[in-house]
Amino acid sequence: MALDNPAPLSDTRPSGGEAAPAPDEADMAAVRDYYGTVLASSSDLKTSACCTATAPPPHIAAALKQVHEEVTGRFYGCGTPIPPALDGPTVLDLGCGTGRDAYVLAQLVGARGQVIGVDMTEEQLAVARRHQGWHTEDYGQIAAYRGTLAEHPHVFELDDHHRFETGRPVPVYGNTADMLAATRYGQHFTVTGDKTTHFGLFPCAPGAAVPATTADSTAACC
Repeated sequence: MALDNPAPLSDTRPSGGEAAPAPDEADMAAVRDYYGTVLASSSDLKTSACCTATAPPPHIAAALKQVHEEVTGRFYGCGTPIPPALDGPTVLDLGCGTGRDAYVLAQLVGARGQVIGVDMTEEQLAVARRHQGWHTEDYGQIAAYRGTLAEHPHVFELDDHHRFETGRPVPVYGNTADMLAATRYGQHFTVTGDKTTHFGLFPCAPGAAVPATTADSTAACC
């Protein structure tokens, strides 16, 4: 799932050649300030006009329970406008805020789909990005480093929390498995398993259960 700022709006001109009115920077700054600094949680909203008393469908409610509490606590949207039949597509969430709906959608689009969240408020995106690791998905995949990089014959460190010893199988979450198998690293790793079976949140996410038999091997691999 990608979370990003929108590109600057360009000066579009209709067929007559007259420039379309540009958005007022002062208004945009006021919106950013309101959603980024004035509001600290959904309880700070000054109106209930955008609230709905209708409960979400059971599958949406179940997905919402898997979203980090800070993400849901700073949700300022209107209900859950999520349609059915979402397995496989690419979904664009404009004005994603802290990413509540984007994280719900990521659970619904499946292994073949993807979700892109876009927002103009950096403080909101910071919350969404801060919890990306918390929402990682466990498909029971295993990665083993072959030791074939000349500069790293014994240990390969992908980043500050992915350390692979040569020949040692390591449980990895779905995104890491894709990164190792489908990039230039693919020839240096053996990745076992696919995304046909979803086991929930990866064990390194807070609140996720870590099986006793794998606790040592998963501690640093999220």
